[in-house]
Amino acid sequence: MKNEELKPGTTLKNGKYKIIKMCGEGTFGKTYIAESKSDAKIPVKICIKEFFYKNGNYRDTTDGITVRTIPSQEENMVECIKDFKREVKHLKRINSGYIVKVGDIFDENGTSYYTMQYLEGKNLGKYIAEYDVIDMDAAVELIRNIANAVNVLHKNSPKFLHLDLSPNNVMITENQGVVLIDFGLAKAFDNNNKLESSMPPVGGTQGYYCVADYHIFNGTFLPQMDIYSIGALFYKILTGDSNVLKKVFSNPNEFNLFGQTLRKKNVPDNIISVIEKALQPTVKNRFQTVDEFLAALPEEKVLEAESEVSGGDNTQSETDTLSQKSFAEQLNDQGKEFYKNGNYQRAFELFKQSADKDFPNAKYNLGVCYEKGNGVEQHFGLAAMWYEDAAKSNFPGAKEKYQKITNEHPETAVYEESTPISFLLSLFYWLGVIPTITGINKCEGEIGSILTAFVINYLLVSICFKQYALKRGLQLICGVGFCAVSAFYLITSDFSSWLIFVFVMGLIEAAKGIMYFTYLSKRKKLYNF
Repeated sequence: MKNEELKPGTTLKNGKYKIIKMCGEGTFGKTYIAESKSDAKIPVKICIKEFFYKNGNYRDTTDGITVRTIPSQEENMVECIKDFKREVKHLKRINSGYIVKVGDIFDENGTSYYTMQYLEGKNLGKYIAEYDVIDMDAAVELIRNIANAVNVLHKNSPKFLHLDLSPNNVMITENQGVVLIDFGLAKAFDNNNKLESSMPPVGGTQGYYCVADYHIFNGTFLPQMDIYSIGALFYKILTGDSNVLKKVFSNPNEFNLFGQTLRKKNVPDNIISVIEKALQPTVKNRFQTVDEFLAALPEEKVLEAESEVSGGDNTQSETDTLSQKSFAEQLNDQGKEFYKNGNYQRAFELFKQSADKDFPNAKYNLGVCYEKGNGVEQHFGLAAMWYEDAAKSNFPGAKEKYQKITNEHPETAVYEESTPISFLLSLFYWLGVIPTITGINKCEGEIGSILTAFVINYLLVSICFKQYALKRGLQLICGVGFCAVSAFYLITSDFSSWLIFVFVMGLIEAAKGIMYFTYLSKRKKLYNF
Protein backbone atom coordinates (compact mmCIF):
# COMPACT_ATOMS: atom_id res chain seq x y z
CA MET A 1 0.00 0.00 0.00
CA LYS A 2 1.19 3.53 -0.74
CA ASN A 3 1.54 6.57 1.53
CA GLU A 4 1.33 4.52 4.71
CA GLU A 5 3.90 6.55 6.60
CA LEU A 6 2.96 9.14 9.20
CA LYS A 7 2.57 12.58 7.66
CA PRO A 8 4.91 15.46 8.59
CA GLY A 9 3.51 17.36 11.56
CA THR A 10 1.91 14.28 13.17
CA THR A 11 2.45 14.34 16.93
CA LEU A 12 3.01 11.43 19.31
CA LYS A 13 2.86 11.01 23.08
CA ASN A 14 0.64 14.04 23.75
CA GLY A 15 2.66 16.34 21.53
CA LYS A 16 6.08 15.46 22.94
CA TYR A 17 7.26 14.26 19.54
CA LYS A 18 6.49 15.79 16.13
CA ILE A 19 7.21 13.91 12.91
CA ILE A 20 9.36 15.74 10.35
CA LYS A 21 9.66 13.04 7.69
CA MET A 22 10.17 9.32 7.15
CA CYS A 23 13.82 8.42 6.55
CA GLY A 24 13.66 4.64 6.10
CA GLU A 25 11.56 1.50 6.28
CA GLY A 26 12.01 -2.25 6.45
CA THR A 27 10.02 -5.42 6.82
CA PHE A 28 8.99 -4.68 10.40
CA GLY A 29 9.10 -0.95 10.79
CA LYS A 30 9.34 2.62 9.61
CA THR A 31 11.90 5.12 10.86
CA TYR A 32 11.19 8.85 11.11
CA ILE A 33 13.14 11.98 11.82
CA ALA A 34 11.24 13.92 14.47
CA GLU A 35 11.48 16.80 16.91
CA SER A 36 11.36 16.28 20.64
CA LYS A 37 10.62 19.02 23.14
CA SER A 38 13.37 19.11 25.75
CA ASP A 39 12.94 20.28 29.33
CA ALA A 40 13.83 23.76 28.09
CA LYS A 41 11.06 23.47 25.48
CA ILE A 42 13.67 23.67 22.72
CA PRO A 43 13.03 21.16 19.89
CA VAL A 44 15.74 18.52 19.54
CA LYS A 45 16.11 16.22 16.53
CA ILE A 46 15.62 12.52 17.23
CA CYS A 47 14.68 9.39 15.32
CA ILE A 48 11.54 7.35 16.01
CA LYS A 49 11.06 3.71 15.04
CA GLU A 50 7.47 2.60 14.49
CA PHE A 51 6.57 -1.09 14.49
CA PHE A 52 4.83 -1.66 11.16
CA TYR A 53 4.85 -5.11 9.57
CA LYS A 54 4.89 -4.61 5.82
CA ASN A 55 2.94 -7.80 5.13
CA GLY A 56 0.48 -7.58 8.02
CA ASN A 57 -0.19 -3.96 8.94
CA TYR A 58 -1.90 -1.09 7.19
CA ARG A 59 -2.77 2.49 8.08
CA ASP A 60 -6.38 3.35 8.89
CA THR A 61 -7.59 5.62 6.09
CA THR A 62 -9.98 7.43 8.46
CA ASP A 63 -7.33 9.23 10.48
CA GLY A 64 -4.21 8.26 8.55
CA ILE A 65 -2.46 7.44 11.83
CA THR A 66 -3.85 4.32 13.49
CA VAL A 67 -2.14 1.04 12.57
CA ARG A 68 -4.45 -1.88 11.78
CA THR A 69 -3.67 -5.57 11.30
CA ILE A 70 -5.12 -7.87 8.67
CA PRO A 71 -7.18 -10.60 10.40
CA SER A 72 -4.92 -13.48 9.39
CA GLN A 73 -1.92 -11.85 11.12
CA GLU A 74 -3.50 -10.65 14.37
CA GLU A 75 -2.20 -13.48 16.56
CA ASN A 76 1.31 -13.20 15.17
CA MET A 77 1.23 -9.43 15.53
CA VAL A 78 0.70 -9.60 19.31
CA GLU A 79 3.80 -11.78 19.70
CA CYS A 80 5.83 -9.67 17.28
CA ILE A 81 5.14 -6.47 19.21
CA LYS A 82 6.03 -8.21 22.49
CA ASP A 83 9.35 -9.26 20.98
CA PHE A 84 9.89 -5.79 19.55
CA LYS A 85 9.45 -4.12 22.95
CA ARG A 86 11.42 -6.72 24.91
CA GLU A 87 14.44 -6.57 22.63
CA VAL A 88 14.41 -2.78 22.51
CA LYS A 89 14.47 -2.70 26.31
CA HIS A 90 17.54 -4.94 26.23
CA LEU A 91 19.18 -2.65 23.68
CA LYS A 92 18.49 0.38 25.81
CA ARG A 93 20.83 -1.03 28.45
CA ILE A 94 23.77 -1.32 26.02
CA ASN A 95 26.20 1.51 26.61
CA SER A 96 28.49 1.62 23.59
CA GLY A 97 29.38 4.25 21.03
CA TYR A 98 29.00 1.57 18.37
CA ILE A 99 25.29 1.10 19.11
CA VAL A 100 22.62 3.76 18.56
CA LYS A 101 21.25 5.10 21.86
CA VAL A 102 17.65 4.12 22.59
CA GLY A 103 15.41 6.46 24.58
CA ASP A 104 11.66 6.37 25.11
CA ILE A 105 9.55 3.23 24.49
CA PHE A 106 5.78 3.64 24.26
CA ASP A 107 2.54 2.33 22.75
CA GLU A 108 0.28 4.48 20.61
CA ASN A 109 -1.94 4.29 17.52
CA GLY A 110 -2.36 0.53 17.82
CA THR A 111 1.39 -0.16 17.62
CA SER A 112 4.69 0.46 19.47
CA TYR A 113 7.40 3.05 19.11
CA TYR A 114 10.86 3.78 20.45
CA THR A 115 13.06 6.85 20.11
CA MET A 116 16.73 6.91 19.16
CA GLN A 117 19.48 9.49 19.03
CA TYR A 118 19.68 11.44 15.78
CA LEU A 119 23.07 10.89 14.16
CA GLU A 120 24.71 13.49 11.93
CA GLY A 121 26.31 11.71 9.00
CA LYS A 122 25.30 9.26 6.29
CA ASN A 123 24.61 5.56 6.02
CA LEU A 124 27.26 3.26 4.61
CA GLY A 125 25.47 2.96 1.28
CA LYS A 126 25.57 6.71 0.66
CA TYR A 127 29.12 6.87 1.98
CA ILE A 128 30.32 4.22 -0.51
CA ALA A 129 28.49 5.96 -3.36
CA GLU A 130 30.11 9.30 -2.48
CA TYR A 131 33.66 7.93 -2.37
CA ASP A 132 33.13 5.54 -5.29
CA VAL A 133 35.81 2.96 -4.40
CA ILE A 134 37.47 3.06 -0.99
CA ASP A 135 41.12 2.05 -0.88
CA MET A 136 42.38 -0.98 0.99
CA ASP A 137 43.56 0.45 4.31
CA ALA A 138 40.44 2.58 4.62
CA ALA A 139 38.24 -0.43 3.83
CA VAL A 140 40.02 -2.60 6.40
CA GLU A 141 39.69 0.09 9.05
CA LEU A 142 36.01 0.54 8.25
CA ILE A 143 35.15 -3.16 8.35
CA ARG A 144 37.18 -3.58 11.54
CA ASN A 145 35.01 -0.94 13.21
CA ILE A 146 31.84 -2.58 11.91
CA ALA A 147 33.00 -5.97 13.18
CA ASN A 148 33.85 -4.44 16.58
CA ALA A 149 30.34 -2.99 16.72
CA VAL A 150 28.81 -6.42 15.98
CA ASN A 151 31.07 -7.93 18.64
CA VAL A 152 29.50 -5.62 21.22
CA LEU A 153 26.14 -7.21 20.43
CA HIS A 154 27.47 -10.76 20.41
CA LYS A 155 29.22 -10.35 23.79
CA ASN A 156 26.43 -8.46 25.50
CA SER A 157 24.21 -10.02 28.15
CA PRO A 158 21.78 -10.94 26.73
CA LYS A 159 23.53 -11.69 23.44
CA PHE A 160 22.13 -10.21 20.26
CA LEU A 161 22.13 -11.08 16.59
CA HIS A 162 21.51 -7.99 14.47
CA LEU A 163 20.27 -9.98 11.44
CA ASP A 164 19.96 -6.93 9.20
CA LEU A 165 23.50 -5.67 8.68
CA SER A 166 23.08 -3.85 5.39
CA PRO A 167 24.60 -0.59 4.08
CA ASN A 168 21.43 1.25 5.14
CA ASN A 169 21.79 0.13 8.76
CA VAL A 170 25.39 1.19 9.34
CA MET A 171 25.86 4.90 10.00
CA ILE A 172 29.11 6.76 9.38
CA THR A 173 28.93 9.80 11.64
CA GLU A 174 30.45 13.21 10.94
CA ASN A 175 33.58 12.31 12.90
CA GLN A 176 33.82 9.06 10.92
CA GLY A 177 32.59 6.82 13.74
CA VAL A 178 30.61 3.65 12.99
CA VAL A 179 27.21 3.20 14.63
CA LEU A 180 24.79 0.31 14.09
CA ILE A 181 21.15 1.34 13.75
CA ASP A 182 17.75 -0.26 13.06
CA PHE A 183 17.33 -3.28 15.30
CA GLY A 184 13.91 -4.14 13.94
CA LEU A 185 14.98 -7.72 13.13
CA ALA A 186 17.43 -8.20 16.00
CA LYS A 187 17.00 -11.17 18.31
CA ALA A 188 18.13 -11.58 21.91
CA PHE A 189 19.51 -14.83 23.41
CA ASP A 190 19.68 -15.78 27.08
CA ASN A 191 22.73 -16.96 29.03
CA ASN A 192 22.22 -20.46 27.67
CA ASN A 193 22.38 -19.11 24.09
CA LYS A 194 18.69 -19.82 23.59
CA LEU A 195 16.37 -17.51 21.67
CA GLU A 196 14.25 -15.43 24.05
CA SER A 197 11.63 -14.64 21.42
CA SER A 198 8.70 -16.88 20.55
CA MET A 199 9.04 -15.72 16.93
CA PRO A 200 11.86 -17.12 14.75
CA PRO A 201 14.32 -14.72 13.08
CA VAL A 202 13.52 -13.30 9.67
CA GLY A 203 16.04 -12.46 6.93
CA GLY A 204 16.90 -8.84 6.30
CA THR A 205 18.21 -7.23 3.11
CA GLN A 206 18.64 -9.46 0.07
CA GLY A 207 22.29 -10.26 -0.57
CA TYR A 208 23.40 -9.49 2.98
CA TYR A 209 22.27 -12.73 4.62
CA CYS A 210 22.43 -16.42 3.73
CA VAL A 211 19.06 -18.10 3.16
CA ALA A 212 20.46 -21.49 4.19
CA ASP A 213 21.17 -20.19 7.72
CA TYR A 214 17.47 -19.79 8.41
CA HIS A 215 16.79 -23.36 7.30
CA ILE A 216 19.17 -24.80 9.91
CA PHE A 217 18.42 -22.31 12.71
CA ASN A 218 17.23 -24.19 15.81
CA GLY A 219 16.77 -21.38 18.31
CA THR A 220 20.43 -21.33 19.40
CA PHE A 221 22.76 -18.33 19.14
CA LEU A 222 24.47 -18.48 15.75
CA PRO A 223 27.04 -15.67 15.31
CA GLN A 224 27.89 -16.90 11.80
CA MET A 225 24.62 -15.36 10.60
CA ASP A 226 25.95 -11.85 11.28
CA ILE A 227 29.45 -12.85 10.14
CA TYR A 228 28.07 -13.54 6.68
CA SER A 229 26.65 -10.01 6.67
CA ILE A 230 30.03 -8.56 7.72
CA GLY A 231 31.65 -10.36 4.78
CA ALA A 232 28.98 -9.01 2.43
CA LEU A 233 29.56 -5.47 3.70
CA PHE A 234 33.32 -5.89 3.23
CA TYR A 235 32.71 -6.99 -0.37
CA LYS A 236 30.41 -4.02 -0.97
CA ILE A 237 32.91 -1.53 0.50
CA LEU A 238 35.71 -2.78 -1.77
CA THR A 239 33.72 -3.14 -4.99
CA GLY A 240 30.79 -0.75 -4.63
CA ASP A 241 28.74 -3.53 -6.26
CA SER A 242 25.64 -5.37 -5.01
CA ASN A 243 24.82 -7.38 -8.13
CA VAL A 244 27.11 -10.30 -7.29
CA LEU A 245 25.75 -10.39 -3.74
CA LYS A 246 22.24 -10.72 -5.15
CA LYS A 247 23.30 -13.36 -7.69
CA VAL A 248 24.89 -15.52 -5.00
CA PHE A 249 21.89 -14.92 -2.75
CA SER A 250 19.64 -16.42 -5.43
CA ASN A 251 22.13 -19.12 -6.44
CA PRO A 252 24.79 -20.14 -3.87
CA ASN A 253 26.54 -22.17 -6.59
CA GLU A 254 27.76 -18.83 -8.00
CA PHE A 255 29.96 -18.37 -4.90
CA ASN A 256 33.14 -18.18 -7.04
CA LEU A 257 31.93 -14.82 -8.41
CA PHE A 258 33.14 -13.15 -5.21
CA GLY A 259 36.79 -14.01 -5.79
CA GLN A 260 36.62 -13.30 -9.51
CA THR A 261 35.20 -9.81 -9.00
CA LEU A 262 37.59 -8.94 -6.19
CA ARG A 263 40.63 -9.98 -8.25
CA LYS A 264 39.45 -7.73 -11.09
CA LYS A 265 39.52 -4.91 -8.50
CA ASN A 266 43.14 -5.82 -7.64
CA VAL A 267 42.20 -6.81 -4.10
CA PRO A 268 45.09 -8.74 -2.44
CA ASP A 269 44.67 -12.48 -1.99
CA ASN A 270 44.86 -12.29 1.81
CA ILE A 271 41.84 -9.95 1.84
CA ILE A 272 39.96 -12.10 -0.67
CA SER A 273 40.47 -15.16 1.52
CA VAL A 274 38.99 -13.31 4.52
CA ILE A 275 35.91 -12.26 2.54
CA GLU A 276 35.42 -15.70 0.99
CA LYS A 277 35.63 -17.40 4.38
CA ALA A 278 33.09 -14.98 5.87
CA LEU A 279 30.73 -15.61 2.95
CA GLN A 280 30.93 -19.41 2.89
CA PRO A 281 27.48 -20.91 2.14
CA THR A 282 27.95 -23.46 4.93
CA VAL A 283 28.03 -22.16 8.50
CA LYS A 284 30.76 -24.51 9.71
CA ASN A 285 33.15 -23.23 7.02
CA ARG A 286 32.86 -19.58 8.08
CA PHE A 287 34.63 -17.78 10.89
CA GLN A 288 33.00 -19.10 14.05
CA THR A 289 33.21 -15.84 15.98
CA VAL A 290 33.73 -12.17 15.18
CA ASP A 291 37.03 -12.35 17.11
CA GLU A 292 38.26 -14.91 14.57
CA PHE A 293 37.25 -12.60 11.74
CA LEU A 294 39.06 -9.65 13.35
CA ALA A 295 42.20 -11.73 13.91
CA ALA A 296 42.29 -12.61 10.20
CA LEU A 297 42.29 -8.96 9.10
CA PRO A 298 45.73 -7.57 8.18
CA GLU A 299 47.27 -4.99 10.43
CA GLU A 300 47.10 -1.34 9.30
CA LYS A 301 50.16 0.08 7.57
CA VAL A 302 52.39 2.60 9.29
CA LEU A 303 51.70 5.90 7.55
CA GLU A 304 54.36 8.23 6.31
CA ALA A 305 54.06 11.97 6.81
CA GLU A 306 53.42 14.18 3.80
CA SER A 307 54.42 17.67 2.80
CA GLU A 308 52.66 20.96 3.42
CA VAL A 309 49.44 21.69 1.51
CA SER A 310 50.84 24.77 -0.12
CA GLY A 311 54.10 23.02 -1.03
CA GLY A 312 52.89 21.87 -4.45
CA ASP A 313 52.59 18.34 -5.79
CA ASN A 314 54.04 15.55 -3.67
CA THR A 315 56.70 13.41 -5.26
CA GLN A 316 56.21 9.76 -4.36
CA SER A 317 58.04 6.61 -5.30
CA GLU A 318 56.23 3.94 -7.27
CA THR A 319 55.98 1.87 -4.08
CA ASP A 320 54.44 4.79 -2.19
CA THR A 321 51.94 5.39 -4.98
CA LEU A 322 50.84 1.78 -5.00
CA SER A 323 50.67 1.48 -1.23
CA GLN A 324 47.20 1.55 0.26
CA LYS A 325 46.21 4.48 2.44
CA SER A 326 44.24 4.73 5.65
CA PHE A 327 40.85 6.36 5.74
CA ALA A 328 42.28 9.40 7.56
CA GLU A 329 45.00 9.79 4.92
CA GLN A 330 42.42 9.45 2.17
CA LEU A 331 40.43 12.34 3.64
CA ASN A 332 43.61 14.40 3.86
CA ASP A 333 44.51 13.64 0.22
CA GLN A 334 41.06 14.67 -0.93
CA GLY A 335 41.41 17.88 1.06
CA LYS A 336 44.71 18.61 -0.66
CA GLU A 337 43.11 18.24 -4.06
CA PHE A 338 40.37 20.70 -3.12
CA TYR A 339 43.03 23.05 -1.72
CA LYS A 340 45.02 22.96 -4.96
CA ASN A 341 41.86 23.75 -6.92
CA GLY A 342 41.09 26.74 -4.70
CA ASN A 343 38.12 25.21 -2.86
CA TYR A 344 39.59 26.06 0.54
CA GLN A 345 36.41 25.68 2.56
CA ARG A 346 35.85 22.08 1.45
CA ALA A 347 39.56 21.38 1.93
CA PHE A 348 39.37 22.71 5.49
CA GLU A 349 36.38 20.45 6.27
CA LEU A 350 38.22 17.35 5.03
CA PHE A 351 41.42 18.27 6.89
CA LYS A 352 39.36 18.65 10.08
CA GLN A 353 37.78 15.20 9.65
CA SER A 354 41.20 13.68 9.08
CA ALA A 355 42.75 15.55 12.03
CA ASP A 356 39.95 14.29 14.28
CA LYS A 357 41.28 10.81 13.48
CA ASP A 358 44.71 11.96 14.70
CA PHE A 359 46.43 12.17 11.30
CA PRO A 360 49.50 14.48 11.71
CA ASN A 361 49.61 15.81 8.14
CA ALA A 362 45.99 16.97 8.41
CA LYS A 363 46.78 18.82 11.65
CA TYR A 364 49.65 20.57 9.92
CA ASN A 365 47.36 21.45 7.00
CA LEU A 366 44.81 22.94 9.39
CA GLY A 367 47.61 25.11 10.75
CA VAL A 368 48.28 26.32 7.18
CA CYS A 369 44.57 27.09 6.66
CA TYR A 370 44.30 29.10 9.89
CA GLU A 371 47.60 30.90 9.31
CA LYS A 372 46.68 31.99 5.80
CA GLY A 373 42.95 32.40 6.33
CA ASN A 374 42.15 29.89 3.60
CA GLY A 375 38.75 28.24 4.07
CA VAL A 376 38.40 29.66 7.56
CA GLU A 377 38.82 32.98 9.35
CA GLN A 378 42.50 33.76 9.91
CA HIS A 379 43.53 32.94 13.48
CA PHE A 380 47.20 32.72 14.40
CA GLY A 381 46.47 31.23 17.79
CA LEU A 382 44.56 28.28 16.33
CA ALA A 383 47.24 27.93 13.66
CA ALA A 384 49.84 27.63 16.42
CA MET A 385 47.70 25.06 18.22
CA TRP A 386 47.43 22.78 15.17
CA TYR A 387 51.14 23.15 14.34
CA GLU A 388 51.89 22.19 17.93
CA ASP A 389 49.68 19.09 17.70
CA ALA A 390 51.43 18.06 14.49
CA ALA A 391 54.81 18.61 16.18
CA LYS A 392 53.83 16.13 18.90
CA SER A 393 53.84 13.45 16.21
CA ASN A 394 57.20 14.72 14.93
CA PHE A 395 55.67 15.87 11.65
CA PRO A 396 58.43 17.51 9.55
CA GLY A 397 58.52 21.28 9.87
CA ALA A 398 55.66 21.55 12.36
CA LYS A 399 57.84 22.52 15.34
CA GLU A 400 59.60 25.19 13.28
CA LYS A 401 56.25 26.52 12.07
CA TYR A 402 54.96 26.68 15.65
CA GLN A 403 58.03 28.55 16.89
CA LYS A 404 57.97 30.94 13.93
CA ILE A 405 54.30 31.85 14.33
CA THR A 406 54.55 32.33 18.10
CA ASN A 407 57.64 34.50 17.68
CA GLU A 408 55.93 36.65 15.05
CA HIS A 409 52.60 36.72 16.89
CA PRO A 410 53.48 36.18 20.57
CA GLU A 411 50.10 37.41 21.74
CA THR A 412 48.52 34.28 20.24
CA ALA A 413 50.92 31.66 21.58
CA VAL A 414 48.31 31.02 24.23
CA TYR A 415 45.26 31.77 22.14
CA GLU A 416 42.90 31.52 25.11
CA GLU A 417 44.60 34.65 26.49
CA SER A 418 43.66 36.76 23.45
CA THR A 419 40.58 38.25 25.10
CA PRO A 420 39.41 41.78 25.96
CA ILE A 421 39.96 41.07 29.67
CA SER A 422 43.57 40.04 29.09
CA PHE A 423 44.14 43.14 26.98
CA LEU A 424 42.79 45.41 29.70
CA LEU A 425 44.95 43.71 32.33
CA SER A 426 48.05 44.17 30.18
CA LEU A 427 47.15 47.81 29.54
CA PHE A 428 46.62 48.35 33.27
CA TYR A 429 50.04 46.85 33.93
CA TRP A 430 51.92 48.94 31.41
CA LEU A 431 50.21 52.17 32.42
CA GLY A 432 51.32 51.35 35.94
CA VAL A 433 55.01 51.20 35.03
CA ILE A 434 55.45 55.00 35.05
CA PRO A 435 53.87 55.68 38.47
CA THR A 436 55.70 52.63 39.80
CA ILE A 437 59.08 54.04 38.81
CA THR A 438 58.06 57.41 40.29
CA GLY A 439 57.08 55.70 43.53
CA ILE A 440 60.30 53.74 43.71
CA ASN A 441 62.24 57.00 43.73
CA LYS A 442 60.68 57.66 47.14
CA CYS A 443 62.12 54.46 48.54
CA GLU A 444 65.22 54.38 50.64
CA GLY A 445 68.12 51.93 50.66
CA GLU A 446 67.96 48.37 49.41
CA ILE A 447 64.18 48.17 48.89
CA GLY A 448 64.19 50.98 46.34
CA SER A 449 67.12 49.42 44.54
CA ILE A 450 65.45 45.99 44.43
CA LEU A 451 62.16 47.36 43.08
CA THR A 452 64.04 49.42 40.49
CA ALA A 453 65.93 46.30 39.41
CA PHE A 454 62.65 44.35 39.04
CA VAL A 455 61.11 47.05 36.84
CA ILE A 456 64.22 47.27 34.66
CA ASN A 457 64.31 43.49 34.33
CA TYR A 458 60.65 43.46 33.44
CA LEU A 459 61.16 46.03 30.70
CA LEU A 460 64.19 44.19 29.33
CA VAL A 461 62.38 40.87 29.34
CA SER A 462 59.30 42.26 27.62
CA ILE A 463 61.25 44.12 24.95
CA CYS A 464 64.20 41.83 24.27
CA PHE A 465 62.92 38.29 24.57
CA LYS A 466 60.93 37.18 21.53
CA GLN A 467 60.31 33.64 22.75
CA TYR A 468 56.90 33.82 24.38
CA ALA A 469 57.28 31.04 26.96
CA LEU A 470 60.63 32.39 28.16
CA LYS A 471 59.20 35.90 28.37
CA ARG A 472 56.23 34.65 30.35
CA GLY A 473 58.51 32.79 32.75
CA LEU A 474 60.67 35.79 33.49
CA GLN A 475 57.62 38.04 33.82
CA LEU A 476 56.24 35.54 36.33
CA ILE A 477 59.45 35.88 38.36
CA CYS A 478 59.19 39.68 38.18
CA GLY A 479 55.54 39.54 39.23
CA VAL A 480 56.35 37.40 42.25
CA GLY A 481 59.21 39.78 43.06
CA PHE A 482 56.89 42.81 42.93
CA CYS A 483 54.50 41.08 45.30
CA ALA A 484 57.17 39.97 47.75
CA VAL A 485 59.08 43.24 48.00
CA SER A 486 56.02 45.52 48.09
CA ALA A 487 54.34 43.29 50.69
CA PHE A 488 57.47 43.35 52.85
CA TYR A 489 57.72 47.15 52.62
CA LEU A 490 54.03 47.59 53.42
CA ILE A 491 54.38 45.44 56.53
CA THR A 492 57.57 46.98 57.83
CA SER A 493 57.09 50.63 56.84
CA ASP A 494 54.47 53.28 56.41
CA PHE A 495 51.41 52.49 54.27
CA SER A 496 51.75 53.72 50.67
CA SER A 497 49.12 53.62 47.91
CA TRP A 498 51.70 53.16 45.18
CA LEU A 499 53.02 50.05 46.92
CA ILE A 500 49.49 48.65 46.89
CA PHE A 501 49.47 49.32 43.17
CA VAL A 502 52.81 47.52 42.75
CA PHE A 503 51.49 44.58 44.76
CA VAL A 504 48.34 44.31 42.59
CA MET A 505 50.40 44.48 39.41
CA GLY A 506 52.64 41.73 40.71
CA LEU A 507 49.62 39.53 41.46
CA ILE A 508 48.26 40.08 37.96
CA GLU A 509 51.52 39.11 36.26
CA ALA A 510 52.07 36.15 38.57
CA ALA A 511 48.52 34.91 37.93
CA LYS A 512 48.91 35.25 34.16
CA GLY A 513 52.20 33.40 34.29
CA ILE A 514 50.71 30.58 36.36
CA MET A 515 47.75 30.35 33.96
CA TYR A 516 50.10 30.14 31.01
CA PHE A 517 52.24 27.36 32.44
CA THR A 518 49.16 25.49 33.60
CA TYR A 519 48.02 25.67 29.99
CA LEU A 520 51.36 24.30 28.82
CA SER A 521 51.07 21.45 31.30
CA LYS A 522 47.57 20.57 30.11
CA ARG A 523 48.70 20.67 26.50
CA LYS A 524 51.48 18.20 27.41
CA LYS A 525 54.20 19.87 25.42
CA LEU A 526 56.83 17.54 24.00
CA TYR A 527 59.61 20.04 23.60
CA ASN A 528 61.33 22.65 25.75
CA PHE A 529 61.86 26.33 25.11
